[in-house]
Amino acid sequence: PIRHNIRGHFDMTGDPGLVLSGILPTAIPYHSSASARLTLPESYILGSNYNVTDRYRVGTAITWTRWSSIREINFNIPNYGYTQAFHWKDTPRVSFGMEYDLLTWMQVRCGYVFDRDPSKKSFSTTMLPPGDRHIIATGLGFKLTENLRFDLGFSLIRMNNQHYRVTGTALQETKYFSCHNGFSYLVSANISYSF
Repeated sequence: PIRHNIRGHFDMTGDPGLVLSGILPTAIPYHSSASARLTLPESYILGSNYNVTDRYRVGTAITWTRWSSIREINFNIPNYGYTQAFHWKDTPRVSFGMEYDLLTWMQVRCGYVFDRDPSKKSFSTTMLPPGDRHIIATGLGFKLTENLRFDLGFSLIRMNNQHYRVTGTALQETKYFSCHNGFSYLVSANISYSF
C-alpha cells in the first residue's frame, strides 16, 4: 500500500454546509484549505521474460490490484467535512512487451496493456477514468555509458465507452456520466544510473 497525504485549496460557489447537506448552492463564493488522506492498494505481479535471441527479448506480466481495500476518502474542509464512499472491485491487469537492440547502445521497445476498470456501473465516481483501458506503448532506450541510461516513452491510452451512475454525491438526486471515445497520451523521459 502507498499512503498519501493530500493538501490543497477548496473553491466553490455556495455555502458548503448547504451543498453538502443536499440543499442547492447559493451564489456565495467559498474559499478555504482542504486535505484528505488516501491509501492506494497493494499490487501483486507475476511476470516472465524470455531472451529469443541475444538482441530480441519478450515479456509478459499479470498484475492483481486490491482496489476493494479502498472504502472511502474523507475530505477535511474547515468547519465542514465530506466522505466519498467507494465500491471498487479487485482487478487484473495484463501486459505484453518486447525489446530489440537496434545497436549495442540503443534499444527499441513496444508493448500492450489491458487494464480493467475497478469501479462498478451502479456505484461509480468521477475520480477515475471510466471503462476498461487499452494502453499501447513504444519507446527508445539509450546506453550512454556502462552505468548511465536514458529512456524515452510514449503511450496511447484508449478508454472504453461507458455510462455510469454516480453515487456518494452530496446532492440527493441520481447523477449520470458517460465517456465516449476517451483518449489520453503519456510522454515520459527517464535517466537512470546503476552503482
